[in-house]
Amino acid sequence: MKVGLIAALFIVFQQNALAGGTSGANPLSDLDHAIIFVVQQEAQAGHLEKRRDVCVSFDTRMAINQKGIISELRRSGLRIHNDDWCIHGRDPRGMVISVGQAGNQQSPGVFELPVALEDWWPIQREGADLGTLLRKGTYTVRCKEGSEPELVSYSQTCCAEAKEPK
Repeated sequence: MKVGLIAALFIVFQQNALAGGTSGANPLSDLDHAIIFVVQQEAQAGHLEKRRDVCVSFDTRMAINQKGIISELRRSGLRIHNDDWCIHGRDPRGMVISVGQAGNQQSPGVFELPVALEDWWPIQREGADLGTLLRKGTYTVRCKEGSEPELVSYSQTCCAEAKEPK
């Protein structure tokens, strides 16, 4: 009987601890959702959906939920790492989607996000000083609470041979 009571208390304690842990999690903001959308667009444009060597790098000045963003990207089926995986000591590797500081917010819920796609494998494999810039541009995304992100516009500034997102 004592063992059953102890087991029941242990289960209740675990459930309360788990509930308390999830309630403190940072919810994703509209900007976080816009970033998820943009990274998905870049992965599609760069044909990176099935690759296992893709990292996401964020501008450190942005107040975003990086762990939540990466978690959502993985949940959507992308095999994404944070940029620590690609930096890997003195031998950078992988494909890197870099998301820059959000620019002018035209109106509430509309974000301008500069994004670059780079291949860092030449640094490791060929001893190159820098990775290869494959694509660079700015997304304007509308993302208001409760609605799906919507591409307003995309302006590509580098590497015209890459296809534009739809």
